[in-house]
Amino acid sequence: MKSLKLLGIIAFVVVIGFSLLSCRDTTGSDSVNVPTIFCSDCSEVIHECICIPPVQNQNPVASDFIVSNLMQTAGNVTAVTIIPQTGKSTGVITVFYDGSTTLPTTVGTYQVTFNVAASTGWNAVNGLAGGTLTVNAQIHAQTPTITSQPASATLTFNTSHDLSVTASVNDGGELTYQWYSNNSVLNNSGTIINNATSDSYSPPTGIEGTYYYFVEITNTITDNGDGGNKIATRRSNIVTLIVNSQIHAQTPNITNQSTSATIIFNAMHNLTVVANVNDDGELTYQWYKSNSVSNSGGTPIDNNATSVFYYPPTGTAGTYYYFVEVTNTITDNGDGGNKIATIRSNVITLTIATPSTFDIKLIDMNEWDLTQQTTTAFTNVDKAFSVTGSYSTYRWYIDGTLTGSSSSFTFNKPSGVYELVLVVTNSSGESRSGRCWVTVNEPSLIAINIWKDGNFDTRDQEEWFAFPVISGTTYRVWWNDSGNGSGKTCNVAVSARYKGSSSWIFGGTNTSVDSGYSTAQSFTANQTGMVEIRVIPYNRNSTGTYGIVYSNSATRP
Repeated sequence: MKSLKLLGIIAFVVVIGFSLLSCRDTTGSDSVNVPTIFCSDCSEVIHECICIPPVQNQNPVASDFIVSNLMQTAGNVTAVTIIPQTGKSTGVITVFYDGSTTLPTTVGTYQVTFNVAASTGWNAVNGLAGGTLTVNAQIHAQTPTITSQPASATLTFNTSHDLSVTASVNDGGELTYQWYSNNSVLNNSGTIINNATSDSYSPPTGIEGTYYYFVEITNTITDNGDGGNKIATRRSNIVTLIVNSQIHAQTPNITNQSTSATIIFNAMHNLTVVANVNDDGELTYQWYKSNSVSNSGGTPIDNNATSVFYYPPTGTAGTYYYFVEVTNTITDNGDGGNKIATIRSNVITLTIATPSTFDIKLIDMNEWDLTQQTTTAFTNVDKAFSVTGSYSTYRWYIDGTLTGSSSSFTFNKPSGVYELVLVVTNSSGESRSGRCWVTVNEPSLIAINIWKDGNFDTRDQEEWFAFPVISGTTYRVWWNDSGNGSGKTCNVAVSARYKGSSSWIFGGTNTSVDSGYSTAQSFTANQTGMVEIRVIPYNRNSTGTYGIVYSNSATRP
């Protein structure tokens, strides 16, 4: 230690109270701790060193610190962070709100303060302003709003159908979709449908039944760590889909059809069928001819045999077989069902009898020296004439005019009396001849509600009657014969047609409509005029008496 010098004199001074002060020598080259006398003015030079005063503690201020984490979220509030600037107080910092170290956690703005404990060179300070703590609400994903729900529907089998939903959110979230199926009308549970993850879904429709669907819509937002719910879901209403079974065309129901019959040679005869369906399909018809009593196979009949009735040819005697195929066609709705259904009627056996003819008798005499014969016919009714034996040539004359050259002749004339002459020649050139007077009558008029009796002497006879009708009026025809206990002896078949028509109102065969006593044959006239009634022995196979009557009343006279 350097010795103290005072005025160049070495002396020892008794110091009454001293301390070690940080001193710098007068050269400023070093600093030593030396005993010195306290003085009031540290700058007072009392030796070769300059006295340096002790360091004084400072009071920290708010600007000495950096405050952060003042923006927080409700439910997830953490400590406000306060750190000193470089070289500032390092005392313990305690943050306060409203006198408490517990910070608020609800949404709002709050003024916080902080205390700084004392540290080296720094005094303790309380109540420094820490700034405004803002507690924001947590951000939750918005529940999707469904603006258009999927709709229930009844569907055609195996047809395409889309279920769709429209939803939205306003928080910028991403919407995703998942469709479910269920076994009841509830959307609280269900079975996830694989790969059904868009806003529309096409369910399968290939199995009939009732099905239930709904869609779950999920909104997902970015997770900002504030602890809010970042996913929100909503389920649509339940959808009921009814898938109908395949629609097949209904097989037509044949309610009535012509029955087998034996008819007169070359007489007009219609075959008919009545069929219906309940599915609004369109019925079409095709008549067939068969070679046996079977409705399989067969040959379609040309010439427009495609309606509910068919007039077969009757100009060749023999037995023929017919049936009709009825087809029901419905609109094709694309469900894969059978849109065409067919049924075939029973086979109708039609026997065309060898024509009932009037046989002209011949004698061996000159061409115009003729035998005398007579017969009757009716207007608009064919009557056949023939001759026994075979000849080389035939000449038929009506009132002297040659009108035929075949072995038989069909006569059909208006009412009147006609001379019919046949001249034949054999292989030797010999001629024979015969003559017949033919009286053609109009059908006999019958009075309304008055029974008309008749009698057949031979099996091939037929009688024709007529009565007037008014369009729109319903008429009924009754007859009695051997089958109803009336005392009549001939079983008859009755037919009716408008005068001049070739179509029958009812009947038309040798066997159809052979019963008309307990149940009348009725019809409503579609024209004003005359109706002709034909009465023949049933199947042209009996003789005897009968009776017939007509009325416009429902009560039998």
